[in-house]
Amino acid sequence: QSLGRFHRINSQEPVNVTYIVGGGADAENYRRLQAKKQVADEIRRLDQAEVDLLHSGIDGTDERVKNLRSERIQLHNELERLDQVP
Repeated sequence: QSLGRFHRINSQEPVNVTYIVGGGADAENYRRLQAKKQVADEIRRLDQAEVDLLHSGIDGTDERVKNLRSERIQLHNELERLDQVP
């Protein structure tokens, strides 16, 4: 939450954040959060790629759009898997 505030409050310069992560459960939670962030970033990339295709006049039934949607579904499934605590 505080990271978001650093970026929002009239920030005109880059913000560098350092995390201190202990071993065991802390390290596992940090690893899981990093993995989720990577998956979410990829979902956002696919969303934008689909929007770009649709705005360029490509129909929603086009194979490229279908492939993007299929990839996104797989990534959403990956997010659900990452949410499951072992």
